[in-house]
Amino acid sequence: MYQINLVTYRTAINVKNAPRKVANREKRILGRRFESVKLARKALKEFFEKDCYQIGNEVKEKGSETYVKTLSFGNIMLEMEYKIIKCN
Repeated sequence: MYQINLVTYRTAINVKNAPRKVANREKRILGRRFESVKLARKALKEFFEKDCYQIGNEVKEKGSETYVKTLSFGNIMLEMEYKIIKCN
């Protein structure tokens, strides 16, 4: 079984060399587990399309893990990293 975890990082834009800090962690977003990585990736893609999110070009697949980074700007930069991982 696989689940999708989300880690949100924040970085102050107006501070020189500002550290990247963890703002939030969520496990099992979308509220369920998936039988394969392919199904989890499909559900994540549908989630993005449904809520009109734009997925950047940074989609990395590494073994059973998939990273998708999305960026938002304001006074801070938010990086949202969705990670598909194998779970028991």
